[in-house]
Amino acid sequence: MKDKRKSLFIVFVILVVGVTAFNIYLSKKSMSDGKEKQLKLSNELLTKQNEDLKKRLDKVLPSAQEQQRRAYLSTAETFIQLSFHREKEGYSERKEKAKSIMSEELLQQFYPTDKYELGDTYKTKPIEMKFYLQENEPDKEE
Repeated sequence: MKDKRKSLFIVFVILVVGVTAFNIYLSKKSMSDGKEKQLKLSNELLTKQNEDLKKRLDKVLPSAQEQQRRAYLSTAETFIQLSFHREKEGYSERKEKAKSIMSEELLQQFYPTDKYELGDTYKTKPIEMKFYLQENEPDKEE
């Protein structure tokens, strides 16, 4: 009888320990599911706020420094287009535009004559302007 009671007690203890461990497992799992849902909601909210801020930033006028930087980039792009575009068609128009942004010395170097003298078949045109006008920020890797 004592052996029967002892074995029943051991089975009961094992059952209680098993149920307790299973309960702890389920509790932790439900807590992590709640945290996951909370993190997803938080992430969605922050993403929406970020998009709203980007839209607001696009509507705000750029600073004077940014406007000046954009003007320099625009002038540099125009200079590159005028300097390296070689084609008979539109030569005189490009030369007139170049007069407004180039010094006399540069104008003579890139447009030495009044008429295009390289022939009809010789053509060059700059493409991939991003390589010429790459923006290198101080904290950005090249």
